[in-house]
Amino acid sequence: MGRKSTIRSALPITYRSPGSTRDGPRDRWWLEDESLIPVVRDLVRIAATRPLSPDADVEVLKENDRKVVLRLVLSPQNGTGAGFIAKVHYLEALRRRMGYRRLCFDEAAATITATGRGVPAPRIAGCGLLATPFGLVSAGMLLQEDLSGCTTVSDLIRSRGRDGKSCADLLERTTPLFISLFEAGCNHIDANCDNILLAGGGGAAYLIDFQHAQFFDRPSAEVLMLEAGVFARSLTLRGLVSEDELRAWLDGLLVAAGVAGGDDKERLARRFDHYRAVSLSRRVRRRVR
Repeated sequence: MGRKSTIRSALPITYRSPGSTRDGPRDRWWLEDESLIPVVRDLVRIAATRPLSPDADVEVLKENDRKVVLRLVLSPQNGTGAGFIAKVHYLEALRRRMGYRRLCFDEAAATITATGRGVPAPRIAGCGLLATPFGLVSAGMLLQEDLSGCTTVSDLIRSRGRDGKSCADLLERTTPLFISLFEAGCNHIDANCDNILLAGGGGAAYLIDFQHAQFFDRPSAEVLMLEAGVFARSLTLRGLVSEDELRAWLDGLLVAAGVAGGDDKERLARRFDHYRAVSLSRRVRRRVR
């Protein structure tokens, strides 16, 4: 299924805000359902003004010249009663305007595809475009489920200190996520310890930021070692895990993937070490099959 078909299937409601005319900013949305219309009205109002002027129901999680990440906490009176994460990619440079599909639709379509193949990821509730009164795309916007109660692997390990058993338990909880990527034929390319979140109370692991993900028809052990190596590299560069902890985690991951020992295990362990040792460009990681 192509990108457009994927988005239209999951986000069947097309919506334009009132006032999307030549006298003001225009926006167009593809939404999960009509109950989200008040949510996107608020988001457009906030995103259309720079610098941002968020209100009490909005928390700015990240902000720079190119991108803003917001947490929208809406009451039943002005929304659905649920929380959402909104990403706004500002497209002021011509090159970024030409790439608006990647910054908005690609991430939406890839995340929808991933969840459809069994990868735990936030639900995509909508994606949209903000345009100038002259019709030039000025921002790409993504609305997704807020994984409230989840914490990144990096923050959890830091908060628990250098407790070997605790660290090993946290690493083990990520194994089902990596296996789901493997079985889905998904190369996320950046499954680092800040993009993997663990639910509270020993719950599941989730993966975010699928804008560069690739999907294939069958599982690839090579891609699995890339994902594992990227994750391990992010942990070791921060000094969060020991070599013994990583080796024990890798052994468990290979067993879960059906590689119990022998030459295949040794070969894959070498590939893991390769991907952990080098910093590969995004383009090179996307080429791994």
